[in-house]
Amino acid sequence: MTCMSSRLGLELFAGNTGHVPPMALFFPAYDDAALHGVLVAQRPAAACATKYGAFVQPVLASFGRSCRNLHELRTLCAALWPKYLVRAPALLASP
Repeated sequence: MTCMSSRLGLELFAGNTGHVPPMALFFPAYDDAALHGVLVAQRPAAACATKYGAFVQPVLASFGRSCRNLHELRTLCAALWPKYLVRAPALLASP
């Protein structure tokens, strides 16, 4: 079995090879808990998981409905995390 993930059409890959038509696969969207878990798992190296999780929760509440793209949410969190630390210096200390 071959699994291809691409924005290009299959005809660009297969041509006249006599291949079997592909079977469509459906991958369900992340729910809020899964998004939260993935974002916390991919937190910055110096961030505490509990504190980063507390930061991600309001970010998802604000932006999670309008954007379900994990890459965009990860980029948004990476941009907001340093600003969050400036506003809450107590978060720099480890528990």
